[in-house]
Amino acid sequence: MLLNAIFELEAPQQTTQTTFQEEGGEKLHGMFFDLLKSADPDLATAIHDQEGKPFAISTLRSLAQRTPMFTPPDNPSSSPKEGTGQNEGCRWRFTIGSLDQRLSEAIDRAAAEWEGKAVRIGNAPLVIRNIRVMKKTYEELYTESECRNPIHFRFLTPTSFRQRGTQMVLPIPELVFGSLLRRWNQYSPVPFPETLADEFAAIRIRKHNIRTELYQFDRYKIIGFVGDVVFEFATTNPVSPILFNALARFAEYSGVGYKSTMGMGETRIVVANHERARRTDRPVSASR
Repeated sequence: MLLNAIFELEAPQQTTQTTFQEEGGEKLHGMFFDLLKSADPDLATAIHDQEGKPFAISTLRSLAQRTPMFTPPDNPSSSPKEGTGQNEGCRWRFTIGSLDQRLSEAIDRAAAEWEGKAVRIGNAPLVIRNIRVMKKTYEELYTESECRNPIHFRFLTPTSFRQRGTQMVLPIPELVFGSLLRRWNQYSPVPFPETLADEFAAIRIRKHNIRTELYQFDRYKIIGFVGDVVFEFATTNPVSPILFNALARFAEYSGVGYKSTMGMGETRIVVANHERARRTDRPVSASR
């Protein structure tokens, strides 16, 4: 089961935007493990010790910012609106995407208990005010995928790919879709054929508007690209376009590329307003 949990946090009045950065992917990673340990210590240990992690974390963002916020997959109409109140400079939001059945169930069970919990991100004290949970099975994601061509990706945080010890900072189709295929097949009960990777050569960039940015960690920075990329594909295999679209929608849960568990590679699929209206997910409050 796939899950996106949208956390809304509140900071004390003295903790303002001047003292608390809109980053925190690395610190959110640590805070999430602390939360998970309180709910399921064995699962937290198992995930911490395994090489690939079955989740992605977005960047922490202030509700007072004027730039577009992350839209929950398949339910943009329910996404939190931009802040307008005087207290919203002390309110923050981030999203955890789970790719694994056991982890998704653990987050879903614990969400209500986590609301109202005091946490720390780095040295900053915050309180979890609300958690909204969005769930979908892999089967639903696959069967509900439309055969959209081209596909418009928006990379919200620096995205890169690690190859032979170097950082690749271009949205090369084989790297973008290859990253998604590997994570899908690692966690999905309905894996896609490995030969699908051969079809990625049929995907090309139709247009883009990207730039490079540095993503800040505590002791280092990593360069990546951000912005919009429109991919189109020409293949004689009638099934491949459906699988490409499923992988694109999966990106809204998994992120793309390197260090998506620490805020990099946060991705959204841009669709027209009339297409959004057909999406069917419903948000579930943790306080249900």
